[in-house]
Amino acid sequence: MADKKRTNEDQIFDQLNKAYKRNNTKSFVTQNDYYKYAKMMGSFYAKNFNGQKFVNISGKHLRAYVEDMKQKGLAPTTMRARLSGIRFYYEIMGGKNRLPDNESLGLDKRRLGKEDRAWLKEEIAGGLVLSEKHGRMDVYYSIKLGATFGLRRIECCRIRLDCIERALRYDELTVKGKGGQRRAIPVVTRDQKELLIELYNFAKKNKLQSMEYIISPNGKGGVKHEKESLENWMTAHRDKFTVQNRTAQTKPGEKPKKDVLTWHGLRYYYAQNEYKRLKDGGFYKPKHKASEALGHHRPDITNTYLAEKPVRKRKQ
Repeated sequence: MADKKRTNEDQIFDQLNKAYKRNNTKSFVTQNDYYKYAKMMGSFYAKNFNGQKFVNISGKHLRAYVEDMKQKGLAPTTMRARLSGIRFYYEIMGGKNRLPDNESLGLDKRRLGKEDRAWLKEEIAGGLVLSEKHGRMDVYYSIKLGATFGLRRIECCRIRLDCIERALRYDELTVKGKGGQRRAIPVVTRDQKELLIELYNFAKKNKLQSMEYIISPNGKGGVKHEKESLENWMTAHRDKFTVQNRTAQTKPGEKPKKDVLTWHGLRYYYAQNEYKRLKDGGFYKPKHKASEALGHHRPDITNTYLAEKPVRKRKQ
């Protein structure tokens, strides 16, 4: 039987793999991230430009890739991170072309806290209906976990049955977040308790064991695969449930609403509701408590997630 013909993408991946094995700079996490970002660019270059060598990438290829990322609604910070990985591998592999900088590529400056990225209620409902219609219960429960507990996409992928069992027993959902940090999210609302019961029943129906993931494939690379699958679904289908002209929904005194839905916008939705619950309930330092639930440990970061424009206090 003849060997399968190797594609341009295969050749580029081989080149990157050799460079990855030789690379002993950067932290382990950064090395892996940069390698992943370079492979994304390599795949795009091979499929769209019939490229065969990573070091032959030029400005026009990078500009096309940036436009593709913009079309997919990626945040400027995400695009900058990917470009860093691409430039790193291009340099260590001996690329000779002068690649355009971020400003030349038309990347917007990071607008941290300047936009309200929260989903609208009807968008959450629409996303749930569509994902269930597609039979994508992993998407369905990730939307619910993001909106109800403020979980990041990777945190949804890491939820195991034992996490749900402990949350039902102790009224705290413990998750593993950024940098391996763990945080406990109080279970206080009816929606939270109902979701935990729903997840528990879903896991039992699928005969999952306590240490098995609920939405991710159980096995090597399962969480990574699931995270990418969720992002791909969002990119392909968000236009179907995004409220038309959602930016017009902005009320006086509020930040302008972001025009593209992202998974992270569910954390904004959760933060706004959690802060309101704490504030209306007369809790002490509501921004601090909301920040802890989000896993930031910095009350001022909560302002980034709120819809209201921050009011500057005049100096006396």
